[in-house]
Amino acid sequence: MKVEMAATRANLIAAKETLAMAQEGYDLLSQKREVLLTELLHLVNDVRRVQADVASAISEAYTTLRRTLALVGPDGAHRLIQGCRRLRADVTVQERSVMGVPIPLLQLTLSPLHPIWGLGETPALLDELVQQFHRLVCLLAEQAEIETTVRRLARELSRTQLRTNALEHVIIPQYQDTVKFIQDTMEEREREEHFVLKRLKAGRGE
Repeated sequence: MKVEMAATRANLIAAKETLAMAQEGYDLLSQKREVLLTELLHLVNDVRRVQADVASAISEAYTTLRRTLALVGPDGAHRLIQGCRRLRADVTVQERSVMGVPIPLLQLTLSPLHPIWGLGETPALLDELVQQFHRLVCLLAEQAEIETTVRRLARELSRTQLRTNALEHVIIPQYQDTVKFIQDTMEEREREEHFVLKRLKAGRGE
């Protein structure tokens, strides 16, 4: 299906220029699509790994938490809550670009793992609990970074695929048909003019 335009030399030039830009755009988008797909494929194993690590860390941390609470009782649990308020996690978000897609880079800063309760006040199990939740927070930050990256890359890949398909199956064929139509029409017109000119010359005896 061609673009409706008059078969003139100016329109032929314009149609060829549009076709050339569409083909160049298709090539660039195809390269972008390949880069995005490659990035996503590289992240597949990372997603699976971090999801498994998070699930394992949650199970371990909450198992230890239940054991600790059972050991210290309600009063001890209240003291634990007060001590936990002194634990901090600060997140700084930076970005890098992959084919124009902003990818998050999380920098997590946790308060040091030094004792926050007095000696003899809490069981040794508490140190294990703090370390496990410390590891869990780190893993959750990593999971957030990876999964956000995957969502953004996948969304951009989908958009790029739509644009590539539109160029490949709609825009480029349209302008290829348009260029051919204008060229064929102009060539037919030139043949007709040449034929008419020959008949005029023959009629004049030239």
